[in-house]
Amino acid sequence: MTEYPDVSGGWHRIVGQVVEVLRGRWVYGVISLLAEAPKAPRELHAELAEVHKRLHWLFGDRPMADGALYKPLRDMTREGLLQHVGERAAFPQIAYYQLSPISETLLGSLDLLAPWCEANYGYLERMTRIRYGVDPESPTGDAAALDERAQVMRLRRAIGMSFGLFSPRWSWGLLSVISEGPRSPGELFAVNAARIANNRHTTGQRTMSEKVGYDMLHWLDRCDLISKRDANEEEPGRVVYELTEFGRGLMNAFRPVGETMKPFYEDMVSILRERRGLDSDNQPWPSTLLAVGD
Repeated sequence: MTEYPDVSGGWHRIVGQVVEVLRGRWVYGVISLLAEAPKAPRELHAELAEVHKRLHWLFGDRPMADGALYKPLRDMTREGLLQHVGERAAFPQIAYYQLSPISETLLGSLDLLAPWCEANYGYLERMTRIRYGVDPESPTGDAAALDERAQVMRLRRAIGMSFGLFSPRWSWGLLSVISEGPRSPGELFAVNAARIANNRHTTGQRTMSEKVGYDMLHWLDRCDLISKRDANEEEPGRVVYELTEFGRGLMNAFRPVGETMKPFYEDMVSILRERRGLDSDNQPWPSTLLAVGD
């Protein structure tokens, strides 16, 4: 059996894996729609395209190219995030996809964020528009009364926006370090680098540059998840970052996600290793998903 690092008590590490898995384009949109029922690529494409068109006030104009989902669906199936319904179709265009056990659990774990997301929907909407370069003061949508399905999809969208705060790479990792206590930028980057080095089984040779680190701190500060203050009077000019009450509330909301997804830690590691090309002859790492077809 593959030996993975101990993740007991490391729910924040598992949430980091969840964020990484969901970073793939269309992943969350696809599993959200498949929560309703199995669908063929053409159905998924039509529904996602309509969503993006309707939500241009939130995400900006992001049209979907024809066939945009074929590769993501194939990749998600190979990774074990999706399953074919019945026998695999000879033509991918007519195949029907459904959620796999890991995706069902993942979606259920994310639903635990719903209370926080409902309470902070306006904040999530504003930060999402800033993230995508949309004027946060321009008119918004969802003005009309929503039917039951629209309410469910609105909540799913809010959940997506919550982990979308961490779409900039390294942002969740830095927030996790800051949650342990106030630290200067140098201390933050050093601890983060050590964690990356200790998790080469998923990170490979990736590193975070100092510039990117400061960009991520700026983003987290803008999101009101962290704040900056002088370290103390004896060290003029030295600053530290610390978690805000708002940031702590968000992390507490994410904790059940990490705890729920702990049984799937190895599966998520395998997904990320495959995406990063770490499962090769030169860097073997037995995958629990090798038997899953594409």
